[in-house]
Amino acid sequence: MKFKHPLYNFLAFCLAITFVLLSSLRCAAQADFYKMSVGAGGGLTHSYADIFNNSTAFATKVEFSYYLNQFINVGLNYQKGQIVGGDVYTDKYERQFINDFNSIDMNVKLQLGAFVAYEESTFLNIVKGLYVGTGIGGIQNRHNNPVRYQRSTGIKFPGYDRSKEMFVPLMAGINIHIPDKLDVTRVMINLNFQGNIVSGEGLDSYDFNGTLEKQGVPDIFTFMSIGVSYHFGRTGWFGEQ
Repeated sequence: MKFKHPLYNFLAFCLAITFVLLSSLRCAAQADFYKMSVGAGGGLTHSYADIFNNSTAFATKVEFSYYLNQFINVGLNYQKGQIVGGDVYTDKYERQFINDFNSIDMNVKLQLGAFVAYEESTFLNIVKGLYVGTGIGGIQNRHNNPVRYQRSTGIKFPGYDRSKEMFVPLMAGINIHIPDKLDVTRVMINLNFQGNIVSGEGLDSYDFNGTLEKQGVPDIFTFMSIGVSYHFGRTGWFGEQ
């Protein structure tokens, strides 16, 4: 079965960029960095499932990161909010769902500053926080009165009101570094795009198993967010010793 979806092109792009970056890891001028950070933010979710209309909602996030160096970190990311789609009046099959979800993922992010000599270029210094990332996560779907019957015909739609599933997050964005008086990044503003490929059919509460207009691809949702993080803890060295 062939899957056709823009997010698969995004996945291929992220993997290609990650390979190129890892192959060009450099030694840089020595710099301090804080090894831990906590952050929070919010933004818009968008669902790509069996229902496409009216699919934008709001979610928030909190996250913790541990920095292996100034520009490479592993983290935990918790998100809570809604994923929605459909409308009983405009959808072809009169479907609608509101998913009050919780999710958590473990991820790794690679920033551009780990691989380029940003000290020698004003432009590269501005964009040194560009990053890609990926990981593994789990989502808990809790649907608020999903439409289970087509009003005009009485046909029942199969699916799940509650479910737990695994997903793969794919991330890209930019971190804007704000240094303290010692020129060490203390605060970071984050603009992030995250696409999530979900393993099951619980995201939109519908599981048609080939009936109606099943798309033949996994359920997907995206999260575009803005956030801020505070960096603290022990400091480490990045670059040549």
